[in-house]
This record gives sequence, C-alpha cells and structure tokens, in this order.
Amino acid sequence: FAAYQALEEALARTGAESGSVVVLDPETGGVLAMVNLPGFDPTDRESLLPGQVRNRAVTDLFEPGSTQKLVTVAAALEAGLVNPGTVLQIPERIEILDTVFQDFTEHPEYLTVTEIVAHSSNLGTIKLGEMLGAQRLHDFMVAFGQGRRTRIDFPGEAAGVLQPWDDWCLTTCVAGTSIGYHVSVTALQMAMTYATIANDGVWVQPHLVAEVVDGRGSREPVTLAHQQVVSAETARQVREMLAAVVEEGTGSLAAVG
Repeated sequence: FAAYQALEEALARTGAESGSVVVLDPETGGVLAMVNLPGFDPTDRESLLPGQVRNRAVTDLFEPGSTQKLVTVAAALEAGLVNPGTVLQIPERIEILDTVFQDFTEHPEYLTVTEIVAHSSNLGTIKLGEMLGAQRLHDFMVAFGQGRRTRIDFPGEAAGVLQPWDDWCLTTCVAGTSIGYHVSVTALQMAMTYATIANDGVWVQPHLVAEVVDGRGSREPVTLAHQQVVSAETARQVREMLAAVVEEGTGSLAAVG
C-alpha cells in the first residue's frame, strides 16, 4: 500500500501516464512490493481494458537512460581500468558522425570517476564505455541480467532487447549504450541491477513465492539461481558513488533523512 501511494503521488507530480514500483530484498531476491498504475477494479469486468491487467514491471520495456550508467561504471571498476579517484578530462561534447553527445549539468573540466557518477556525466560515462569496448561492456550487461529473463515466478516476463556485441553499430553504439540507449529493459531487470550492487555484487533470482507448503504441512523452499557479477569491493565502491549522487550530485531529491 505504501508503494501504491508513492507511485500514485509520483504520477500526479510528473504527469506520467503509467509507472511501476519494484521493492526487493537484495539478499534473498524476494519481491516485497510490486505495483503498477494505472490499476483496475477487479469487480468491474465490463469496463476492464486488456492493457490494464498486465504486470508492467515484468512485461513492459523501456530504454534505461542514466540508470544504465551504473553498469558501465561498475564494469570499468571491475575490469581494473579505473578506480573511484581516477581523473578524466571531460570534453565539452563528443561528436560521432552526425550524433552529438553532451552533458546537461555544469561541472569542471576534470572529473574523478566518483564525480562522473555524482554529476551523471554522459561524456564521462561514454569515455568509460569506450575504454571497455563493445564486447566487454556487453558481457557485463549480460552478467547483470540484461537481454534475458530473470525467471521470476510470474507469467509473461519480457527478456528485454540486447543485441549481440558484434551486431552493434561501429560508430555510436558503444557511446549510446554506455548511457542507456540501444538497449531495452524491464523495471524488474533494472531493480535487480541495483539490488546486485546492494548485495555485494551477487545477483539473486527474484521471486514472489518463498516456499511451497503442501496439504500435510511439508515445506519446500524455492530453489534460486545466484551469480557473482562483480566483486564485493567493486560493489562497495559503487554504493559509495551512489551515495555521492544524493549527497552532492544530481539526485539530491532522492536523499533520505
């Protein structure tokens, strides 16, 4: 109910037509809340539209945008290409053929990797993506669960869209994918990406049902898949960077007391 209220308030504030909230226990993969709006009245079948009853959090796809930057940064850290204090020179723009990439917040010419995250710098993240290259960036995206179903115990889950790395365009695809374009995900997949960082780099299969109890009272816990995506140290570093986003960066409205 709290998630429902929060989503209802967010839709009213932003004017969005629809939205989803997924609340997870990162250690167990348990779904604590999953809410989609607009909703429907299950007692009124006559006015019910088919689109109202789908679980948007697991069926609907979108380009993740800046939320994808976590994957690019975590991959660069895990690959040993940078550390949180590595300083990069950030250009005013990056032009690739007819595409121009820019930042939309003011920042100094030189940023550490932590500051790239805090300022949500497109250009800084693109430079990290180019350091990784298409194949390595793609491999980390797959490891975080993109382009494949989470296998949650709910029907109709979408796998998302992630092209094989060798089918990526030769010009803008690494740059665009680094900052959340050229890939489509579900809300559940992105929630799982952040849960993996919260869980010391371990991805745990999400689930709604924790155990099955038969008529005799015998209890059978569900069997869940686990995968170490990045090291615990990388996950810790990324968590500290995410804290900087709300403490001094672009996400101050998300700060909690």
